Amino acid sequence: MRRMKITIHGGMIDVTEIPVYPPIEWKPILDELKAEHIPGLYQQGKRMGVSIVSGRLRVYIYLTDKMPSEHDT
Repeated sequence: MRRMKITIHGGMIDVTEIPVYPPIEWKPILDELKAEHIPGLYQQGKRMGVSIVSGRLRVYIYLTDKMPSEHDT
């Protein structure tokens, strides 16, 4: 079972403690969130940032005006 922590704060969705394996297919999640590439925050062409902390992945997705609100989900 995957155990990860999702926090929304400071205009971003922060997903931590993600196991490296098996990999997660992020494209459908980013599509549903209507995530966009944000120059200067993400690698060219990417819609989220990724880092590795203590052998687990950390993903951050900045919130934009195009993303659905809580009421739309």
